[in-house]
Parts: sequence; structure tokens; C-alpha cells
Amino acid sequence: MNRRFRMPEAVLLGLLWIGSGCSDPMEKAASAYKSGDYITAFHYYKRAASKGIIEAQKRIGEMYEKGLGTPKDYDEAITWYQTAAEKGDLAAQSHLGLLYLKGRGPGAAQDYASAFKWLQKAADRGDIAAEGGLGYIYKIGTYNVPQNYAEALKWLSKAADQGDFFGETQLAYMYLQGEGVSKNPEQAFFYIDRAAKGGDVHSMRSLGMMYQLGDGVAQDYVEADHWFLIASARGDDTARVNSNVVQRNMTLEQVQEAQKRASDTTQMPPISSAQ
Repeated sequence: MNRRFRMPEAVLLGLLWIGSGCSDPMEKAASAYKSGDYITAFHYYKRAASKGIIEAQKRIGEMYEKGLGTPKDYDEAITWYQTAAEKGDLAAQSHLGLLYLKGRGPGAAQDYASAFKWLQKAADRGDIAAEGGLGYIYKIGTYNVPQNYAEALKWLSKAADQGDFFGETQLAYMYLQGEGVSKNPEQAFFYIDRAAKGGDVHSMRSLGMMYQLGDGVAQDYVEADHWFLIASARGDDTARVNSNVVQRNMTLEQVQEAQKRASDTTQMPPISSAQ
């Protein structure tokens, strides 16, 4: 009696996938990542990374850092970023330096020496986020990097001029506090305003405070509450408290106007994914 051979479904799907021209692990990973299938993307990037492909090693570091397709694990992120960074990958160098700067390394302690090493490499090659991070290290000074406001101003300005929120806010604080520069609240307002309108939530709250206090700009409770409400809607709990406080000094008409401005989606910047 003739029996019809039936190929297992998993094998058939695998053959169809290969036949479609997506036999390369990097292609499979990129396709899965783009479609939001991070578990599959992680699987294929890990396979490619184990073969020494630098782009895949960087991607695995990123997925461990963000918890995409795998539980978030900063130690693993650093391991993979470092592997790619030592081979010269610019983005990996920048991400690695920033993780050390934020204290996301082994033991969850800030490692300024490692942060400075990798951020310097990446900043010298033009990475915007690394420029901001390097400027911050020079601004605060550490045990291995003496405080240097001139270098801080140089690197933070480079980052800010390219739209980096962190660079803009740190420059603003320098001008607000007179750190290495003459106090200039108006210049501080310029950078905070730009970062807030670019979508940085913390800057939205800071902008509201500057309007509330009349610091670097004419005092304006309506604009202050406008920005507090937007930041609050983006999850900033402190901004919600600030809104309640400033509204005590406002008329009902002013509160309604602030709410109208905040609800006008044409005025609301996109949510920042940075910093």
C-alpha cells in the first residue's frame, strides 16, 4: 500500500524561509526586528554575534540594554557592547561609555574612568551623545578627570548645536549657575526652551519653572502651567505638583487657557526617546 510522505510543518516552514532568500542570520534578524518580533530578532542576532559579526554584537548589547526579546541585563549589554567597541564600532563605544556614566555597569556603580575612555573615543569620532556625556564629565570633574569648564563648554556646545537634549540642558545649567561662564539666564532659557520644544520631558518642567519664576524670561503663569501640564501628561509627577502650586496664583480663566494650550496637539512636541 502506498503511503504519502508528509514533511513536518516546522521543517517545511524552514525550507520556505530559506527559499525566500532570507538564509542569512543578519537578514532574518533585521526583518524580525523591523516587524517588532524581538524574540526572533534576538535569536538570529545572537547567532550572528557568536560568529564575530560586529553589527550583531552591537545589536545584542542594545537588546540587552533595552530588554528587547530578552530580559534587561546591563552586565550582558556591557559585555557585548565592549566586544563591538574594541573592534571600533562607534555606536557601541558611545553606548558603552554612557552605561558606565549612568552607573549601569557591574555592581551598579558609576565607572568614570571607563566612561571617559569610551566617550572620548566616540566623541572624537563625532558621536553626538558621546559629546554630551564627555562634556558632562568635564563639567562635574571626577577622580581621574579634573573639572574643566572650558572643555565642558566645548563638548556640550558641540552636542547642543546638533540638537542633543542632554547637551542643551547641561549648557543651560552652566549659564544659569554661572559655571565657567558669566551667569546668563536668558541664554539658559534659550537652551531649555529648545530642548522642551524638541520633546525632552525634563526640560518641559524646567521651562515651566523658568516661566513661573520669571527667570530668563518674563514671568507668565499661564505659560508655566502650560508646560507643567504637558510634562505631567508625559508622566512627570513633579510637574503635576508644580501645576497644582502655580494654579493657586491663577484665575479660573488663566487655568482654562493653560489647559487649552496644553491640549492643543499642534503645540505638543513629540515624546523624547533620548536621555
